[in-house]
Formats: sequence, structure tokens, C-alpha cells
Amino acid sequence: MSTTVDSAMLGYGESRMGALNNAARRVSGKKTEDEKLREACLDFEAIFIKQMLDAMRKTVNKSGLMDGGMAEDIFEDMLYDERSKLMARNSSLGLAAILYDQLKSEAGDAPAAGMTGRMPQANGAARVYR
Repeated sequence: MSTTVDSAMLGYGESRMGALNNAARRVSGKKTEDEKLREACLDFEAIFIKQMLDAMRKTVNKSGLMDGGMAEDIFEDMLYDERSKLMARNSSLGLAAILYDQLKSEAGDAPAAGMTGRMPQANGAARVYR
């Protein structure tokens, strides 16, 4: 029983150290290559969604009654930009996960079997895309 307790304590200590190292890395602002790739994939998905939303917005006819002019156009553009970022972060399309898996496998770090459609998050968890 002592061996089990010792190994459990060792595992607990290693996980605590890993958590502390992750926290220190976040505070220092240094990002791993995986985090940079994940963010780039999410940014690409956000750009794709933004272009799609812009194309959809152009199809809506505006009546002349409530025209805000150029200020409204700028506000709508910024609003759609933030909405696209939010949609990408909430895995609405899953394009980022597919791109991440593809780029990760081309870099020689093939995802583990059954990991397709999963993208690690900053906190170490994996988000599943369906």
C-alpha cells in the first residue's frame, strides 16, 4: 500500500508542478508552439467566418428610414469582426480543429489515434469538434 500511496503522491506532485509551470508560462507571456498554432488556426477560422458574415450582410436590403451613415457601417463592421472571433472561439464550424490537425501532422507531430477533431486548449483540456 505504501508503494501505491508514494506513486500517487509523486503523480500529484508532478501534476502540481506542471500546473505551476503552465501558470508561470502564462504570466511570463511565453507561448509554446502548440499554443501559437492553435491561436493561428482560430484566427484563420475567425477571418473565414468574418468574410462569410460580410457576404451575408451585403444581401440584406437596408431601408432608408434608419440609416446611420458611415458611423453605422464602421460599427457594424467592428461588431461582425467581434462576432466572428467569438464564433471561432466557440467552435461553431470546427475549421480550426481540422486545420490544426492537418498542420500538426505535417509538422511531424501527428495527433494520437482517435484525436482527430480535438484541439488542446490553453488550460490543457481538449475541446471536441463535431
